[in-house]
Amino acid sequence: ERIASAMTEALINNFEKTGRFSIVSSRLVSHAMAEKTKVPADLVVTGGLTYFGTALQNEQRQSTDKKGGNVRRTTYYWRDITLTIMYSVYETKTNTLLDNREVKYTLSSDPTPERVFVPEAADMAINQVKELSRLIVKDFIPYTEEVALTLLFHKDTTMKTASTNAQLGKIDLAIEQFQRIYDNKGYFEAGYNTAVLLQALGKPEEAYKRMSEVYARFNNDKAKRALIILEQEIASKNKLQTQKIE
Repeated sequence: ERIASAMTEALINNFEKTGRFSIVSSRLVSHAMAEKTKVPADLVVTGGLTYFGTALQNEQRQSTDKKGGNVRRTTYYWRDITLTIMYSVYETKTNTLLDNREVKYTLSSDPTPERVFVPEAADMAINQVKELSRLIVKDFIPYTEEVALTLLFHKDTTMKTASTNAQLGKIDLAIEQFQRIYDNKGYFEAGYNTAVLLQALGKPEEAYKRMSEVYARFNNDKAKRALIILEQEIASKNKLQTQKIE
């Protein structure tokens, strides 16, 4: 129970830390599913601990003093644990299964001559499920957290106007303005910003096409890096949409 509770808490904390998700009560979700009504959540994560085993191990080690005369035998202790966790994540709007897997871990604590310092099995498992929860959440963020959708600056007044509109949330208008500037004046920054804003709107394929045109024209490292990120995003998106729940 401690392990399951720790994983639930870690998942909640990690989802909230992203700033992209709000947590919905599991009771509300379960009730909606039971009543076959609309589920009040976009993502549903389910699962649990399917196996947990532990064993306290020991072995005797021999050592000698500096002179090599006295032999000392010391018993060392450590703990082995094995745990298997099953989890599924699916999107409710499209009824799409995003992930469904069983993960097995086999861990051993560091040997110690003091049996009292051998960690409890649950503590070892909790450290592992916390790391697993972090990885689960990371898989369902559209971009890595380090990626910032930053617009490039240009002293041209029309570029400043388009940037201001983007900052005010008028993304469609800003895209139109940047594209017009790119077509008429050929600024690298305008083409780059157009692609970045398309990416921000959740249109990675369109963004990739636009950024490819910019890279082909300018052979710029910023555009090249942006294309790599977009390729990863598109691949991730396609992977998540390959399996449907019947």
